[in-house]
Amino acid sequence: MLLDQGHDGQEDLEGIANLSGADLKRANFDAFFAAIDQGINFVSLPLMPTQELTARDMLNLMDATSIIRDDREDEFFQGFTLGFSGDGFLIEDGLGYIINAR
Repeated sequence: MLLDQGHDGQEDLEGIANLSGADLKRANFDAFFAAIDQGINFVSLPLMPTQELTARDMLNLMDATSIIRDDREDEFFQGFTLGFSGDGFLIEDGLGYIINAR
């Protein structure tokens, strides 16, 4: 999976694919790759999103059915599924999410 946080176009993907390790450290882009397996996955955004992502956005991007986060304020787990109305909670960088992928 490539999660692109704000850039569009095939040229961005080709440019990312051709970067070496040293170039990746200096690159100015906000996309990352993550391998998502069928079943339960634990994921976190390594970048601060440049656009707002919701629980529904993450489920759609990852072809997943449910997402769970630890609500640090209320100290309980909060879940969201595609069957729920609305878009769910905001996805934050640096937090872990449990995702059930198809």
